[in-house]
Amino acid sequence: MIKPKNSSQRFGILGPRKSECKRGFSLRGKKADLNISFGMIFSIILIIAFVGVAFYAIRGFLSTKNCAELGQFKQDLQDSIDKAWGSDESSFVFSRTIGAEACIINISASQIGANEEQYNSFKKLGYQGNLFFYPLSRCKGSVFILNHINLDKITSKENPYCLPKKVELKIVKNFNDPRVCVGDDC
Repeated sequence: MIKPKNSSQRFGILGPRKSECKRGFSLRGKKADLNISFGMIFSIILIIAFVGVAFYAIRGFLSTKNCAELGQFKQDLQDSIDKAWGSDESSFVFSRTIGAEACIINISASQIGANEEQYNSFKKLGYQGNLFFYPLSRCKGSVFILNHINLDKITSKENPYCLPKKVELKIVKNFNDPRVCVGDDC
């Protein structure tokens, strides 16, 4: 039986121990050898590509989620307006949190108030509608038409009438009003 020279050979560790190295040992003049096969390099490239595609897909799903929330906000708001419009007299608060600023605009009237940037960007693009989400490029179809609202009364003091991301909107229909008023001035 062959007896191993040192303990590192006994345990399958390659190379001599530090204590067994010659004094003054250096790597000067020796080249480092990094043996990575083509398959290993290709695998690393594939992993990086898959991670990149995964982040891109997740970002797309989150964007779709945000756009769906805005569409749901519009539908819920329209349902609340229809509920008030269908009754003789109604007054309640519509509360939601959304991911963008919602603005009610009267495109046939001039801009009034502090929301000049929103008004100009909407007017420049030539959209038809009375509800939009700002910024406009956030989602495809971010411009909607709200039915049964008194647009002149809503935008009399501020055109466009913009709502913060945490919406608490007063919806009012008085007894003889043909349309519903939405906002603080109702």
